[in-house]
Amino acid sequence: PRLEPVGMCRQCLVEIEGARRLVASCTQRVREGMRVKVYTSQDAVEGRKAVLEFLLINHPLDCPVCDKGGECPLQNQYYFFSSALSRFAEQKRRWPKPIPISENVLLDMERCVLCRRCVRFCDEVAGEPVLEFMNRGWYTQVAPFFGETFESHFSGNTIDLCPVGALTSRSFRFKARVWELTNFPSICPYCACGCNILVGQRVNDIKRVTPGVNEAVNEAWLCDKGRFDYSYTRHEGRLQAPMLRRNGIWEEVSWGEALDFVAQRLKAIVEEHGPGSVAALGSPWCTNEENYLLQRIFRGILGTNNVTTKHDAWRSHGFGSLTFEALERADVFLFFGADVIEELPIAWLRVYKALRRRGARLLLLHPRRLSVERHAALALTYPEGQELRWAQGLALAVLEAKGRHPEVERLRAILQEASEEAGRLREMAEALAQGERVILFAGKEVLHNSEAPHILAMLRTLLDLLGKGEDKDSGLVEFLPYANSRGTLDMGLWPDLLPGRRPLEEAARAAVAEVWGVDLLPAEPGLSFAQLQEAGRA
Repeated sequence: PRLEPVGMCRQCLVEIEGARRLVASCTQRVREGMRVKVYTSQDAVEGRKAVLEFLLINHPLDCPVCDKGGECPLQNQYYFFSSALSRFAEQKRRWPKPIPISENVLLDMERCVLCRRCVRFCDEVAGEPVLEFMNRGWYTQVAPFFGETFESHFSGNTIDLCPVGALTSRSFRFKARVWELTNFPSICPYCACGCNILVGQRVNDIKRVTPGVNEAVNEAWLCDKGRFDYSYTRHEGRLQAPMLRRNGIWEEVSWGEALDFVAQRLKAIVEEHGPGSVAALGSPWCTNEENYLLQRIFRGILGTNNVTTKHDAWRSHGFGSLTFEALERADVFLFFGADVIEELPIAWLRVYKALRRRGARLLLLHPRRLSVERHAALALTYPEGQELRWAQGLALAVLEAKGRHPEVERLRAILQEASEEAGRLREMAEALAQGERVILFAGKEVLHNSEAPHILAMLRTLLDLLGKGEDKDSGLVEFLPYANSRGTLDMGLWPDLLPGRRPLEEAARAAVAEVWGVDLLPAEPGLSFAQLQEAGRA
């Protein structure tokens, strides 16, 4: 249902009263009084059975070794119709196998039934039309365009969509049968989208990762990073147990012994050098509970605010409450310093849906040329590090395009320095002014800028100038970099923030200390990751 209906495989033939012939049900819209016969029509059943026989003419009988076996729609159809032996006695079509069309996807062309699902996904959903039918008749095949490979951020989804095992995963090929897997629901750790995933494991080893269905987040899609990048779990250098170094040699120890050692060393270091001599590094890949307890131990027991992550070069400023569904309703998107397909891949699928189905407009402002530029109505590049000046220029251009604002003269005076940029941004400002639902995205180039608070404040002003400041379908979204980046802020895993993002003010420290049952909390902000590195080298 997530692809546009085309009726390619004809395996959904039904009889509709009043129709002159059997029709593909996937192409029919429901009408008042429509009467559909699926199983009670002998013609419909025989029609589907005949189509199935044609589909199997060239299909090899390799179910015992096919990775799709056990979850194959074609296999299910064959069992449903209890088909006998094939009447096709001629030579089947043969192809080399497997054909490596990309780093992650292998093609067994002799299994292909030319349903075009993979081609349609790349074009309709991903916006990366790199697959197509080549040749004609008996020799028709699916392939990337001549001289190219299947380079896509979402290529793994074609494996899920393929109904016959023609497209298979290189990393999962011949590793296990699907009925041997135990699938555990989880969340993808690689970006802030929070995609639902199913981790398929067998004998305590991850064999594959597939998307979990969540219509509010990733629907049923998953980017290739979330799908294929799990090999680190079996890396030979990964720690499997706690280890202590004794006489220069690492030895495995029990958790109890390891924790006792850490506690004793932390206590001794604090007593000798003071609380500021220790620090804790959490992670945006940890849960909220883990990060909360870590910073509580170091603040409430050891007395230091040196709690952070190695990824603290950015700072969220509280924007970004729009849902994924809201992206599909937008009229105009502005990506400012944001490479969406790299930073939040699944969000791009929602944006592309709005571009394709609703005619929304995409505007790009970035220091580099981006791969999604071919879908943009307007794309401009600016010198790296000049985000604030260009945000001011865009605000000035919008101010001139709108021509009305209670503080127009004051704002014009403030923004006048960016008049040169405003001239280049006039067309973009007019596009923003014409939008009914406008969404601004601030990406890594903005959040990692030392002037990020001022840039984001200017983008917020830009929304107000457009009259979209209070519109629930418009807004400013920050592209947070990691799976639980927002959680590290909420849990207080930052050197200058308490849980709940409260600053280190006396009232906030007193309230948290009372909840924790301690006398007081440290008032001095801790060190950032970069400062910790400098202190360690010193």
